Amino acid sequence: MEFVQTGFETLLRYPTLLQLIGIVGFITYVIGFGLVQHEKICGNGIGYPASKVFAALCVLVSLVGAFNLASCLIQLSYIVIGLYGIAVRRKKARPGGTAHAETTLASPSQNIVILAGASGQRMPEAGLDRCG
Repeated sequence: MEFVQTGFETLLRYPTLLQLIGIVGFITYVIGFGLVQHEKICGNGIGYPASKVFAALCVLVSLVGAFNLASCLIQLSYIVIGLYGIAVRRKKARPGGTAHAETTLASPSQNIVILAGASGQRMPEAGLDRCG
């Protein structure tokens, strides 16, 4: 426990470093979201949630210098949800992994959701990194 306290004390001596770490997290959030919105990367792979976990960890570390409960809870939520998403994608990527639902755009105004779990049928493996 002393190691953790010493680490926090060390970080508190370098507020500029804490801000820089927080800015790296911010940049990671914004660039990742922007790339998904511009369809340059796909949000269905492991990389996107991994980048969100990394960004949240950076922002969480920066909160050591100026704690904010709401921001802390948001970052912890991103970490938990991101790790869950990574685990689900890794499970689906393994042989025998199943997809619970797949959304396909049928037309601009209609989405068709195929539920595999409800009927007990196994869905064909969709590309995990495929968008659209």
